[in-house]
Amino acid sequence: MNQSKTATTPQKNNFLSLSESSVVQCLLYFDTFTYPLTLEEIYSFCTAKVQNKELLESTLNNLKSKNLIKQKNFFYFVNDDENIVERRLKGNHFAQKVMPKALKYGKFIAQFPFVETVCISGSLSKNYFDDKADVDFFIITKAQRLWLCRSLLVGFKKVFLLNSRKFFCVNYFVGNDNLSIPDRNIFTATEIASLIPVNNLNGYVKFIEQNQWIYNHLPNFDLNKKIAVPTTSENKVKKIGEKFLGKGFGDFADKQLFKLTLSIWQKKFKHFNKTDFDLNMRSRKNVSKHHPSGFQQKVLNSWIANKESYCKKHQIDFASQ
Repeated sequence: MNQSKTATTPQKNNFLSLSESSVVQCLLYFDTFTYPLTLEEIYSFCTAKVQNKELLESTLNNLKSKNLIKQKNFFYFVNDDENIVERRLKGNHFAQKVMPKALKYGKFIAQFPFVETVCISGSLSKNYFDDKADVDFFIITKAQRLWLCRSLLVGFKKVFLLNSRKFFCVNYFVGNDNLSIPDRNIFTATEIASLIPVNNLNGYVKFIEQNQWIYNHLPNFDLNKKIAVPTTSENKVKKIGEKFLGKGFGDFADKQLFKLTLSIWQKKFKHFNKTDFDLNMRSRKNVSKHHPSGFQQKVLNSWIANKESYCKKHQIDFASQ
């Protein structure tokens, strides 16, 4: 027997356009750091190609009219709490005060044997710093000397800085024979695009050239906007150190320090499975990554949760890219 259907068909969600989706997802990503963005920053970190900033501003105004994003002063955000703008401004002010010291340390690191290129990374590279933040450095070393170079820097930190990493957090090294980063996601792309070269701009440019995949995530990234840094002349101590630790003893020392450090980390971080250990504590002859808190995955998981919560709240879906 036929019966009329009384159940109502669920209303389909509204789909945002590609440009709207890109803007909102960008803001949601930085909302994981409670960090509102300017128009210029949204342009840089959008996941879709933006033809010009006038069109981007039009998209932002359209999203505001739909009450899908908010604006205060020059900052856009999805968070309901407008106090995040004041938080950002304080963090920006603190970052500007810390930057000269960070640059000084970066140039100092560049004087260590086998260091080729030094970049400021982490929150400071995005113009934010607070009491809980460290000054992070991304370091490119000469081939076959990464672990020797790392050990010299970590040894200096332990002895002369009493193991304080506040202004000397050297947690990511790659050799100049291994510049391509395998973690190809929005987190890593954002971190690479935010790097601030301290010395050897040519070395930084070569690194970007080996990681062209970041344009798949951040198509508006403009390498030409990076500030040119003066070439730092190498001091005599660095030259003598590299000569003394050249072939022979240098090869042996680098190999042994790699084995020793890897053995220590495998015991210390045995709670990681093989996949997580490789992601957070990647240790090979030409790469050293020390991220024991698993920050990358935490951010990506938070971003996914943010997007799901946002879509549910506003009954919308993002356009497929």
